[in-house]
Amino acid sequence: HEDRCIGCLLGVACGDILGAGIEGWRASEIREIYGQLRNFEKSQRGFGCYTDDTQMTLALVVSLLEQGRVEAGAVSTKYAEFYEPWRGYGGGAQVVMHALKRELDYRATGRMQFPEGSFANGGAMRIAPVGLAYRHAPEECVIRAANFGGDTDTIGAMAGAVAGALHGSGWIPSRWYDNIENSQRGRDEIVKLARELSRLDIAAG
Repeated sequence: HEDRCIGCLLGVACGDILGAGIEGWRASEIREIYGQLRNFEKSQRGFGCYTDDTQMTLALVVSLLEQGRVEAGAVSTKYAEFYEPWRGYGGGAQVVMHALKRELDYRATGRMQFPEGSFANGGAMRIAPVGLAYRHAPEECVIRAANFGGDTDTIGAMAGAVAGALHGSGWIPSRWYDNIENSQRGRDEIVKLARELSRLDIAAG
């Protein structure tokens, strides 16, 4: 179980980083430049640096570890604490993060930009078939996901999380693992948090 937790969180980071340098590109543009992107590329955040997707995942993990359960107010506070604008937050998310930093009620901040709710990150509904089709080839699953075009870092992060949860961390190629940023809240911290998360067992009810 511990290695699956490590694999899940590192998978989020790997997929996120792989997709970060080509976020917003069309699949045809990716094919034209790379054929198929298989390795990390430098993004505006730097080489091996993850985006807001991984940062928010880590904030949620820390909140879970601290609270022992999902506590919306605590999670929101942790999101604001982890927030670094250069990670690539969208305009609406930045407004929400600044509101949370000002300690506004988290229950109101989500609808400040989107009164009817946000409909972003449609990758959540389209990534499952990739995970099923490539369930015995996790690296290929993440590569295919990050080459879909559109919100490639988010799609890659979700595919990486699923691959890691299923297969642990042994599938992650060294060319990815060795190049995940490793300063504050980097690769070593991700592994440490994953080990702690593996010991958290929240009872139903």
